[in-house]
Amino acid sequence: MLAELTVSMVGASSPLRDRVVRTLEDVGATTVAAEDSGTSMSDARSYADCIVYVSTEGGELWQETVDKESSLPIVLCGPRDETHLAAAINAGVDAYVGPEEIESQLVERIGTVVSADSTRLSDERRELEQRDLIIETVADGVYSLDTDGCYTMVNDAVASMTGYSREELLGKHVSAIMTDEDVVQGRTLIKQMLDEGGPSVTTYEIELVTRSDNRVPCEVVMSLLPGEKPFNGTVGSVRDIRDQKQLERELRERKRNVESVHRVATQLENTRAIETIDDIALDAVIDVLDIDVCCLKTTHDGQPRWHVTDPRIDIEAFPICCLDEQIHQRTVRGDRTFVVNDLHERRDETRQTNIRSLLSVPVGENGLFQAGVLDSDGFGYDDAEIAELLFAHVANAIERIEAEAQLVDERDRFAALFENVPDPVASIRYEGDQPIVLDTNPAFERTFGYDVDQLRGESIDRFVVPPEGTDRADELNERGRRGELIETEVERQTSSGRREFLLTVVPVELGEDSPLTYAVYTDITERKRQQQRVEVLNRVLRHDLRNGMNIVKGCAEMLESSTGDEYGYAETIKRRADELISLAEKTRAVEQTLEHDERDLGSVDVVEGVQSMVDRVDNEHEDVEFTVSTPDSAHARSDNMLRTAIYHVLDNAVVHNDTDEPAVDVTVSVNDAQQVTVTVEDDGPGIPREERELLEEDREITQLRHASGLGLWLVNWVVTQSGGTLSFETEGIDGTRVHLTVPKALTEDDLEPK
Repeated sequence: MLAELTVSMVGASSPLRDRVVRTLEDVGATTVAAEDSGTSMSDARSYADCIVYVSTEGGELWQETVDKESSLPIVLCGPRDETHLAAAINAGVDAYVGPEEIESQLVERIGTVVSADSTRLSDERRELEQRDLIIETVADGVYSLDTDGCYTMVNDAVASMTGYSREELLGKHVSAIMTDEDVVQGRTLIKQMLDEGGPSVTTYEIELVTRSDNRVPCEVVMSLLPGEKPFNGTVGSVRDIRDQKQLERELRERKRNVESVHRVATQLENTRAIETIDDIALDAVIDVLDIDVCCLKTTHDGQPRWHVTDPRIDIEAFPICCLDEQIHQRTVRGDRTFVVNDLHERRDETRQTNIRSLLSVPVGENGLFQAGVLDSDGFGYDDAEIAELLFAHVANAIERIEAEAQLVDERDRFAALFENVPDPVASIRYEGDQPIVLDTNPAFERTFGYDVDQLRGESIDRFVVPPEGTDRADELNERGRRGELIETEVERQTSSGRREFLLTVVPVELGEDSPLTYAVYTDITERKRQQQRVEVLNRVLRHDLRNGMNIVKGCAEMLESSTGDEYGYAETIKRRADELISLAEKTRAVEQTLEHDERDLGSVDVVEGVQSMVDRVDNEHEDVEFTVSTPDSAHARSDNMLRTAIYHVLDNAVVHNDTDEPAVDVTVSVNDAQQVTVTVEDDGPGIPREERELLEEDREITQLRHASGLGLWLVNWVVTQSGGTLSFETEGIDGTRVHLTVPKALTEDDLEPK
């Protein structure tokens, strides 16, 4: 191995040196000898593989001749004493060989240090190659400058950025590709880095000047080169930040636009007129977006309102207010934004304008905003997003104004109702368990005799509830406070004494603890008194009339049996007594009908009811011909009094028929309007027109003009109480056709989905 090595010999001529030379030559190594220890080693370093220093026994200071800059391995041959050993360690000697070891150990130790140095050099070479590869492959430019600011190294990225070749840049001053201001800035930063405690790395921005005199914004990361001198130059990287600067500009523009939209949103919140909203929106969108023309459609009270900006271009054709009708329809129907990069690419229709790029944004339910520019690709995602944000605020503002207007209208209508309703009304707030008066209407003041200023802030019960009614009033207050809707009869103290009222308590929020309610007092005193009078008269009429007529009828029968009835007076008395007794029974039926209310209604089998009533009338009268036509089933929403009504219509058709053999047709039908109709047609003289008009409320009831009996009145009340109608038909027929129409009762089949 040593036969391939070249060894540089350093040291004065001596027997020890001769022994070293002979030993090396014996193994075939090439030695290069110097005249003395002071000979420069610069030439030897260029081709030697190892340096051998020979120190004589005279003890000259050999270490002073050691070339510390050399990267070659060093072997020292000399006396083995503490002075030489310490000097060898301090000088960085790789191996030491004593005089007695030259022939036996020198060759081995030279081979060892050369082999180790070869491995080290190989690693360093590999590291250098990797470093160069990294420097050349990174996207950033990498450079180094000497102390004068001239380039000593640049990679291909720097050359690509500047337009110069690497050879052109090497040795040039930085001012060749940097502005004077940036050169001064760099020198200032280097001084700061050289100061004690200064930064080891600094970052700053420059404008790189290219060969074609273009300015490229760049970011420089710079640090100082290491070395023995205080300043040995700089090294750094250069990054092209044009994309970053563009992004920063876009972000600043976006921030400005968003802030502008938020300012507009604040303006819209304080606006009370829709016309002002339209103007604010158009001004804002023109400020935010770079557009040539735009239009805005908003809807108010169901009517569209169009606004078109003064166009800065010559519109070739503008037949409608929107910039593009097809995109208009798609935007409104789909409720989404459309961006069209080039309207001229559409070949299936005639272009409406000479704009090319279109932005179309929905505004609320039926509104629309469209903006256009002359160039293609004029709008991006950010433009659409900003426009959507802006017109979302516009739609909210319009909705708010319309809602506020509706609330004002409702408030005014409620105030008018509150003031003008004929019943006394009090606005109540529950504080604890006390109903405190907030306001009353004029009818309340007239009825109860208290001015609203006397009542406001006080418990209403203290003024209007009688002493014996406080417990029930407390119960009603608790129910009202819980949000219940209350309708009940109460007695209250008024300016004219105690009166009966139907009290309706209406909470502002049903079903929840509601401190706000309205109490409506409907005076039913006269109605209650009238009802009591009618009930007393009705009982007296039924009881006394029926009993008296039974006595009269009995006496007439006794008179007839004892004296005979030659002139028919007794028969007349009995017939009239029967009629009055029947009248009393009808009065009872009428009372039962009037006592029912809608909550008592249910499902009644009309077909079965008609058949049973026909059988009853047929049994009561002779020589009557009935014709009945019914469906398999028909159920009405009524009560059992409907059977009584059907009976009276049938009975009336027979009793008032002057033919020898009355004919009565009965039909039951169900129409598409979910109604059941019972039609009774006879061939008699018919119901007098005056009575029909009375029943149909076309004439006023007077003492001289009233229905001859209660039967048809009972029919009318039963049908109307069921939610139906009673009608008559006489034109084109011999007798009378009576129609009883009542709502159909819903069955399970009706509730099944069709």
